[in-house]
Amino acid sequence: MSDAFHPGNKIVQQCLQGMALVANGDTSGARVLFRQAFAAASSDFERFLATYECALLEQDSNEYVAGLENTLAYAKQSNEISAQSAFATIYLKLAEKYDEVDERDKAEQMRKLSCE
Repeated sequence: MSDAFHPGNKIVQQCLQGMALVANGDTSGARVLFRQAFAAASSDFERFLATYECALLEQDSNEYVAGLENTLAYAKQSNEISAQSAFATIYLKLAEKYDEVDERDKAEQMRKLSCE
């Protein structure tokens, strides 16, 4: 059994701290923590966590999509079921963003992937 979400995992702790900052409105501080977590990550699962949280903060549509695509790549490379369970959510977030920028074909493709 994996200990990826073990309370002692420093990357998980750092991402949780960043999420608390986001909840309190400090997205700049959160972004710093997520980037530090990514830089310190030693596994694809940890990179997945940090990249996902950082991507959600992106205001630019292209950066948001690129961040979520990177997140998917790390999730796929990790053998963690918890990362793989996030596929549907990530695909749906991508579909929403593609809808916003009128890329309906890509949006539909992401919706289909979310159901697999």
